[in-house]
Amino acid sequence: MNACLVQSYEDSAEGRTHLANFLGRAFGSAGDSVDWCRRFEQWWDLNPAGDLCHEKGWVLKARESGEIVGFLGLIPLCYAVDGKPSPAVVPTTWVVEPQFREASMMLGRKLQEFEGKTLIVSTTGRRDFRDRLVRRGWVLSGAAIRQFLPCGRWARFLIGESAPLREGRRITSEVDDVRSVAVSCQSGRGIEKWITPDYLRWYRQSPAREHRFAGVIDSEGRLTSFLMLAPAPVWGVLRAWSVVDWFTTESGYGELRGLLAAVAESPAKVGLYEANGRSPFFLRLTSMVDDEVWEGVKGLLRSPVTLNHFHRAPESLRLLPKRCVLAEGDLGL
Repeated sequence: MNACLVQSYEDSAEGRTHLANFLGRAFGSAGDSVDWCRRFEQWWDLNPAGDLCHEKGWVLKARESGEIVGFLGLIPLCYAVDGKPSPAVVPTTWVVEPQFREASMMLGRKLQEFEGKTLIVSTTGRRDFRDRLVRRGWVLSGAAIRQFLPCGRWARFLIGESAPLREGRRITSEVDDVRSVAVSCQSGRGIEKWITPDYLRWYRQSPAREHRFAGVIDSEGRLTSFLMLAPAPVWGVLRAWSVVDWFTTESGYGELRGLLAAVAESPAKVGLYEANGRSPFFLRLTSMVDDEVWEGVKGLLRSPVTLNHFHRAPESLRLLPKRCVLAEGDLGL
């Protein structure tokens, strides 16, 4: 008889306490049980897409003791599919105690049951999973370009073509200023994140890491472009913030690049500063090789990088292109 059994995670106050205690032990310095309870609240209670999937994940329990020895969670999200909102799930926090590692695939098989039924988006850090996922029909979006844009008054000259804000529009660093989005997806064709004011507020306030927001809105609070940023020190020393998400409803990237230029020139205006009040040295830009968003930007240390961005779509959506940003999957959540 197998030493473990797998069950759907049944959410309750007591269940969260047991799960948080297990994850606190499993990840050690990555967070105590209070931190994990805050993340559960973010994933399932505060999530504007929380009602799109009632499955919250699975727990692996030791038959003898009944204690939790493994977990694989699910975070519901909303994506755009050909311009219309569609449910998706993000697998997160797959962990099993070392002495029960041979039972890990019992959790994996539960995730496989979702394949072909709904869109699954993952940013697994396990490079050894890459070939296995591809064989199962998952699509890898990995080839990307990374560069560093120096902050300061010279930044605009390195960005290349950009456009001034249209009359009546302004830049804000407050997500609460956003009352609506001109269009909730950048393209009417393919797969991409569904952007709403509730989603932006939810992601901005994630307890998993610090985020900053910079957006362009009109006089009615309607959003047309935004950047989401997160701290990303270079070599652990130089102060830098990474542009982890970007979006525009404009027909070109002029307004978005103008927003980038404004942030790079005056980072403190959108809250990009360290605890000591000093501004960052760089903004880090990472985009897929087939994404023209930062084409023409003359950043420093430009180099190819490989991301572990995967998605698995139902058969009817398999041939649709997917627009990827850095903040996919559970990154930042």
